Amino acid sequence: MTEPAFIAIDWGASQLKAFLCQPGAVLPQVLASASGPGVAAARGQFRQTLLTAVGDWLRQDPTLQVYMAGHITSSLGWYQTRYLPTPCLPQALLPALVQGQCPDMALWLSTGLRCALPEGGDDVMRGEEVQLLGLLQLAPELNSGRRLVCLPGTHTKWVWLEDGQIRHFRTSMTGELYALLTEHSVLLQQAENAEEFCNDSFIRGCQQMQGTAGQHWLHQLFTVRTGQLFSGLSPAQASAYLSGLLVGADVRGWQLNEPCASADCDVVLAGNPRLNLCYREALQLAGFRVQTFDITDATLAGFGWLAREQHRAGIVASPVVKSGSCQAGSAVSG
Repeated sequence: MTEPAFIAIDWGASQLKAFLCQPGAVLPQVLASASGPGVAAARGQFRQTLLTAVGDWLRQDPTLQVYMAGHITSSLGWYQTRYLPTPCLPQALLPALVQGQCPDMALWLSTGLRCALPEGGDDVMRGEEVQLLGLLQLAPELNSGRRLVCLPGTHTKWVWLEDGQIRHFRTSMTGELYALLTEHSVLLQQAENAEEFCNDSFIRGCQQMQGTAGQHWLHQLFTVRTGQLFSGLSPAQASAYLSGLLVGADVRGWQLNEPCASADCDVVLAGNPRLNLCYREALQLAGFRVQTFDITDATLAGFGWLAREQHRAGIVASPVVKSGSCQAGSAVSG
């Protein structure tokens, strides 16, 4: 029997990404896509923001199941779901799905993950757990041995897998710090043109972090400004150099502080094309072999697995309500 189409929602801090999907063996076929503002910008208007993105699909087929993950399920989002503790297998997301009771849609919500770090303290993720699940579908070899996965973004995640199990992970605020420094600091006098990314300047920033200068990276940040004042850096070059400093510092910090890091470690990298390019350059400069995946493929493969396995298990949503307020239901068991 043909598996039904579904909607996948990756709703992070900075952007909503929606996909109308037809299930496939591993990677769903994308029938249509839409986007919208992230959680911070949509606060107080979550339901309307989502309906603006996917309302036409739901009007054409009200039976569509909607799967949602990301910052939207955090304490700062629309629904707050619990955190699963690690170590755990990403497949544990399936029985932990929560049904959201909301007018206009049959909504399923992913949980987040929480880990206790070896040196003490905690870390959390929301949304990346679905991407990790998808990576295991796209590359079954990741289910064996010890693997490091890097998911670059607003909040970059460094994740250790052992035999397909998420052991622990660490968050770097690389992307958010870049946005804050470019928009709310003296470092850049003019906004970067996204079409003019200077790879040479980016690499120079990464190289700075690999040397002894990287031990004082807070000072190195200010060289973005002085480079424009006295060394002729254009806004595009300065922006790329800043990106190189931050990504280089992220990679260097992981090298120095991660107990599992070693010179012969392979890194699985899954981001958008530009972030993959940047992190691959920084990781290779640091001496690591890198295997690259597209983050959208990983996200869709994760949502596709959840939808497919729910269908096979015969789990169906409660009837879609036509009125009332939105509220989260209980975790699904079985």
